[in-house]
Amino acid sequence: MKGCRSLTDEEIEKVKVAFAGPFELRDRAIFILGIRAGLRISEMLSISVGQIFQEGKITHHLYIPRRNMKGKVEGRRIPLHEEARQAIGLWLIELNKRQAITLEAPLFTSRKGQERAISRVQAWRILETAFAKAGLVGSLATHTLRKTYARRIHKKLNFNLVDTQIAMAHRSIQSTIRYLSGDNEKVDAAILAD
Repeated sequence: MKGCRSLTDEEIEKVKVAFAGPFELRDRAIFILGIRAGLRISEMLSISVGQIFQEGKITHHLYIPRRNMKGKVEGRRIPLHEEARQAIGLWLIELNKRQAITLEAPLFTSRKGQERAISRVQAWRILETAFAKAGLVGSLATHTLRKTYARRIHKKLNFNLVDTQIAMAHRSIQSTIRYLSGDNEKVDAAILAD
């Protein structure tokens, strides 16, 4: 977390179109869910089809059980942004074409079959490839998605730190402050300005 940075709105658009290959829809869904829900990569990879697809449609809220949360203190209910719902819906249609899916299957399946989710390392490789294809540089990782969510939600909440803490599901406001660390590029530009 400490070393990676968030993405700008322009960079987000570049990454969205950078995914390619047979699992393009899965990989784009991971990216969009990450920047729209603020989940950690391990939380995203723990999601089953049944958690997100209920009564024949994509849910409007996602519940991550306590056992899959960092610290395992309590579960978390997250509203799903329409863009995330659409990306997941497209991936589920594609996944269903490939194989009959069950509600117990992981949402982000491995190429090796529907009973296994991709690993955190594979998620990192997927994102690393997309970041490079989009021409992005700097310290970027899977946690970039969560940091991007934090920056965007903080701005949408009119820079209210307490509300941002709630959106991030942080127990400590200090954790939220660390996520919203200053923009180093902006600081460098200010120092170098006339």
